[in-house]
Amino acid sequence: MNIKKLWKSLFKKGNSDETPAAAQVWQPLVGSNMSSAFAEIPEVYQSILFISTNATQAELGYFRFKDNAEVYRDNPQVRPLSELLDRPNPEMDLNTFLEFVYGFLAYHREVFILKVKSRGQLAGTRNLPAQLWPVNPKDCAAASFDAWGVSAWSIKGVIYPAEDVIHIRYFNPVDMFRSVSPLTPLVELIKANKAAMKSNRAFYENNSQTPFILATERDLTKTQMDAIKDAWEAGHKGSEKRGNTGFLSGGLKPYSINTNNGTAEFVENSKNTSERILSGLQMQKALLNMTDTTNYATYMGQLRTFWQNVIRPMVRKVESALNTSVVRPFAPELEIRFKYDNVEAFQADFADKVKTAQTLASIGYPINKISDRLNLGFEPVTWGDDWWINFGLVPASDYRTGIAAETDDTKACACTHTKSTQELRKETVWKRFDRTQIRTEVLMAQKMGRFFLEQGSRLKRAAKDGTLNAYDWGAEDKALEKRFFPVVADAVRVGIGFGREQLQKSVKAEAEEAAERRYLGKVATRLTGINRTTRAKVEDILTQGLADGQSNEDLAEKLAAEVLGGFKMRARNIARTESTGALNGGTVEYAAELGATKTWLTARDSEVRESHAELDGETRAANEVFSNGLSHPGDPSAINAGEVCNCRCTILLNYK
Repeated sequence: MNIKKLWKSLFKKGNSDETPAAAQVWQPLVGSNMSSAFAEIPEVYQSILFISTNATQAELGYFRFKDNAEVYRDNPQVRPLSELLDRPNPEMDLNTFLEFVYGFLAYHREVFILKVKSRGQLAGTRNLPAQLWPVNPKDCAAASFDAWGVSAWSIKGVIYPAEDVIHIRYFNPVDMFRSVSPLTPLVELIKANKAAMKSNRAFYENNSQTPFILATERDLTKTQMDAIKDAWEAGHKGSEKRGNTGFLSGGLKPYSINTNNGTAEFVENSKNTSERILSGLQMQKALLNMTDTTNYATYMGQLRTFWQNVIRPMVRKVESALNTSVVRPFAPELEIRFKYDNVEAFQADFADKVKTAQTLASIGYPINKISDRLNLGFEPVTWGDDWWINFGLVPASDYRTGIAAETDDTKACACTHTKSTQELRKETVWKRFDRTQIRTEVLMAQKMGRFFLEQGSRLKRAAKDGTLNAYDWGAEDKALEKRFFPVVADAVRVGIGFGREQLQKSVKAEAEEAAERRYLGKVATRLTGINRTTRAKVEDILTQGLADGQSNEDLAEKLAAEVLGGFKMRARNIARTESTGALNGGTVEYAAELGATKTWLTARDSEVRESHAELDGETRAANEVFSNGLSHPGDPSAINAGEVCNCRCTILLNYK
């Protein structure tokens, strides 16, 4: 069946051509008597429309799963996915598609999305649907079940396997497979409200005043009574004729029957019904301008609360479902996230939080604590639990010491003071680097040690199976990159932060990303060298074992002993080298963006190697190399490993 025709058919209501278009589209799951609640009840219409249009303010973004870096839609890896989501089907752009999805979720507490298979899926070459269509839940039913749940869905009588249908739903303790509309508990209340509305309308369509009877002592025929009734209604029936002067003759007299239309009671009941409907939809009256006492601050406060409690959970459901059913089958390393930067409800609040965060950060408050305290939603970073010292500040005690030591020789005093400040800055920079490097080294050593253990197990298994000759070292390179590369990238970003704080100047985010990519490009080759070393050792053991006639079992045991022997020390040495290189590399790459200079800075203790002690204080432009041929301590492009292994030196930055 043609998908486009099927989708349009889903929104046709029976044989009626008079049902409003809105009611055809939004069919609630609350019983036959409530089939047009969206079109007939203002609170329902306004609430669903408010939710569906507001939720689309969250902008869609694409991110790498392993390092949380955003990937732009023009990236070749992302482009097929972005093209699908920008235009999910021929009838809808992304915004319209999401309005339907959010609208159905708000109204039914569930939504179905039909995935149309692409040619690539049918051919097994690309696991990405050709189209996505939102489907009204009232037209969907479970067609068959298996041990895991629903195995097929019926959509307007057409059967689709469960893997072709995305079903997003809210919790329902009564039914494991379907949700229930928030209006379902309010069916009887809504019926009563509609009946009251009809009664009130009938009052105004009759006389718009308290009913009465006309009486006379004469006997009247039915014809005479009908004539009197018609004459009276001709002059008085209808709200527009209310107040017209009436004349009675022939002995007719009016008698009131002491009934009223219950206007006050109707208004109160209508108000209560309205509030209960809004409550069922989790909607605030102020958001729909249904109160006279709302000011801007109250409105924005309720809007933020509504977003946090209603819309964001809904958006997360959609985000999770699309990632599970569309994104990850196509690109496991990617995920979509909805960003809230453009959401009006959070802008003013977020701007205030950012100002507070900047103030706290300027006095050295830990970054992770700032994010937690202000609920900024940022992921914790490895370096974010420590207090920070602004590189541009000098302790007041040092300044006072310089003033007290002044003599008549002003020039000499000034020089002494300048040297003291510079030395203090060097000490601060190195201590800051040392603390961060130690933490980073520990994390890297854990990652690398875990990799060596897993690799040893794989090699031992291959030795037992006799498949070492055909071992897939390319897969080992990928496993190493997956395990170790994210923590290296994190350390580079920390180093970039060091550069930013030393120079007290920022660059555009794109420039920082370029600096990060430059360093990661350099370090990639050195990381693959780790597996080359292991491979050489494995091949030597294999050659010797075959020459000695060892069994696969003996070879496996020897391999495990040789490869895993001292793996902790090897992991720690690699971690120290890579942590030093990544932190300093990020700092130098950042300095290059601003045209700053760099100075080699050692730990100035007995463990500093002689060649590095000679470099202490040497200054170069950020894009130049030092006299030992390195761009910075731990430089991954170093030819001589003795210049970088176990190095603890760092970089001091200055403007030219």
